[in-house]
Amino acid sequence: MPRLILGTSQFVHYDGYWHVFTATQDRWELFISEWQRDAHPPLYYLLLRVVASLGHSHLLYRSLSIIPGVGSVYVIGRIARNLCRNNTVALLTAAGYGFSITMIDITCDVRGYALALFLVLLAFYYFLDFLLGRCQQKQVKRSIALFGIFTSLGIAVEYYTMFFWIACLGVMLLNALWDPEFRKTKVGWLVREWFNVVPFIFGMPLCVLLYLYEAHLQLHLRPEKHVIQFYWDPNRSVTQFILQSLCDDLNYILPIAIPSTIALLMSLLSIVALICFFAFGQEREVTRAVSTAPILVLVLLLLELIVLGVTGHYPFGGEARQQSIIFPFVLLSGFQALDRCITFLRLPLIKNVVLISTAALVIVSFSYWWRRFPKISQELFTPEYNVFTSGLHPAQAVYVDQFSLIAYYIHTHAWRWQFQKHLLEPRRVDSYKISTPSGEHLILLRNKKWNFDLRSPVFYTDLASALRSARVSSANLFYLANEDRAALTVTRETICLLADQAGLTAEPVLRGDDGLFIGFRVKWGSK
Repeated sequence: MPRLILGTSQFVHYDGYWHVFTATQDRWELFISEWQRDAHPPLYYLLLRVVASLGHSHLLYRSLSIIPGVGSVYVIGRIARNLCRNNTVALLTAAGYGFSITMIDITCDVRGYALALFLVLLAFYYFLDFLLGRCQQKQVKRSIALFGIFTSLGIAVEYYTMFFWIACLGVMLLNALWDPEFRKTKVGWLVREWFNVVPFIFGMPLCVLLYLYEAHLQLHLRPEKHVIQFYWDPNRSVTQFILQSLCDDLNYILPIAIPSTIALLMSLLSIVALICFFAFGQEREVTRAVSTAPILVLVLLLLELIVLGVTGHYPFGGEARQQSIIFPFVLLSGFQALDRCITFLRLPLIKNVVLISTAALVIVSFSYWWRRFPKISQELFTPEYNVFTSGLHPAQAVYVDQFSLIAYYIHTHAWRWQFQKHLLEPRRVDSYKISTPSGEHLILLRNKKWNFDLRSPVFYTDLASALRSARVSSANLFYLANEDRAALTVTRETICLLADQAGLTAEPVLRGDDGLFIGFRVKWGSK
């Protein structure tokens, strides 16, 4: 219900509409070109392309996240049922995950993270099924195959699934090193059945990863500007960076925030104690390898994020969605520890008090954060779009840069967009034909420059060339400043002077809080 409430009423983020724009390109070569400009694998875009063909509502766009998000709640409950002796703790694990406001937010976003987490949890479920070894040989092979399939699909949705894959391989290696029984049973079986195992555990995920690296990932190895602050800066203490980023990561999912570094260090000591407890205090129903799997995966994931954050290859302590790969394992480890603690309580009354208190904490935490969560229905840049549509006279075309394109698309995503051509001059401008629901048509000229500088004469000469190349005599500029806010201070006199020098007239010139909206006309007699 919380996901449906937000899914129908909450605005969609900028990147969410950018994903929709990418997915709905009407030519495959354009789809591939737009996808390669983004930093995510292709599978989510392909699925979103199918979903977007069915309609244009917020809930429909989000269904590709909400449905797997709800499915993840069930899967994590099934995983907890295999790890915990107490069924109530398994239910509380599912409740803690399902009612986490962070997870609700992630599963209401038009991004691939919710789907990737669903696939990760499915892969982990079958990974545990293999470690449990309760099934017949045929079923064990099936578990191995499904682990490889879901892991490969997860990598094709979000690259951070590879961190989970590496962590699972690390769990198997660590168990093989410290547990003779594991070496005898599991490793021995893997060696004997290598022909059936290697293609799924190693081959399939590795092939997917290598293909995507060659086709896409190698183009995005440099840090993105918007997350550069989540990489280690050599001018900053590496210890401080690690501790602060780790604290930020854990605070996304914990019901009570870690207030200080000392509290964080105490939490790390608790993690070490949990590893020892699970490693040496296993029960008959659950093997040591299974007991330690969630906490070991968590530790290995954190180590991977730390190394990648310090070396500048992946943000550590970044946005919740980027760090969400650790969240299921934080909750699984915590509730697994609760389950073990309950086994030491002899009096049923005390057990019930602990369980009821935990349930109350889940409810109170959800209620508190739900009330504080900003519920905003108005789309981004609505005031600016209203100024643009009501203040300018109709023109044959709309002219936008890359940043302003998505801001404009937010308010016209339900219209029909058809690519026309790449303009010969300037070459970085594309022409789209847009049809409104009422049957009206206009041309959109998209300059792939990220953000215009209206103080530069180049902007006006490019605009004039684009209008002449597209054979249109008028265009309304829809411009929103992104990083360079000083660009908004350009005066009307400067705009008119530079436009005149480029063979254009500029009238009227309207200003919004974040943008400039100008009507341009071509002086066909000038060059």
